[in-house]
Amino acid sequence: MKKIGIVGKRYEDIKLYTDSNQIGESNNCSTLDRCLGGMYNFRITGKEECTLVMVENGVKKAYIIEDSQTSTRTSYTYTSEPSIIDDLFVDSLNYLDWVHFAYLDDLDDVSSIQNIQKPYSIDFCMNKDRLSYVKYIDGASVVFDSRERKKMYDNVRSNTPIILHDEKGCEVIVNGEIVSEHFCETLKNISVNGAGDVFAKFFLESHISHDSTIENASKYALNSATSFLKIRSNK
Repeated sequence: MKKIGIVGKRYEDIKLYTDSNQIGESNNCSTLDRCLGGMYNFRITGKEECTLVMVENGVKKAYIIEDSQTSTRTSYTYTSEPSIIDDLFVDSLNYLDWVHFAYLDDLDDVSSIQNIQKPYSIDFCMNKDRLSYVKYIDGASVVFDSRERKKMYDNVRSNTPIILHDEKGCEVIVNGEIVSEHFCETLKNISVNGAGDVFAKFFLESHISHDSTIENASKYALNSATSFLKIRSNK
């Protein structure tokens, strides 16, 4: 099987589940869970059609509030160990078939990524200015982000497909234009933590293992991620 390196900080999550998260109020939580998150969300689906190689670089503590009533999540994080993405580290990735950076705007110094010799993809998790990442976007094979941050790409013009996703579907943008769009069933009262990572995982497996086009891989990822989230919510 093809080897996909998932590069990112080691997220040590504490997740709180609530039926109603009201700012400024005392909120009761039904469950508290401790687990690895972030890049490790790529493994929560179980089955793998590519070999996922977890490449930790830095450590992050995350406190996540899951609101089942609104199917939203809010996280509070801090870096306990910074990442070091230097030339030596980038050279160490050459045995992989593909490298995915999760999440580019969470890594502390990414200038050496320009020297990577393998195809790579990136995703984002914060509201940092995307124009400052254009050279990495241009060098990538594909970019993933949440559609709620779509406005951040208004001034980004790149030949690299930018795939934006949310609870209603996904769209693929190239040079500022939507070139394809897919829709899905909107799920209610579910845990959405890790949904973006699950989408990216299904996309990369389809695109890399089965040589699917960007359009077909994004449709497959949307349907597969929706099915997975639905099954998880019923357990």
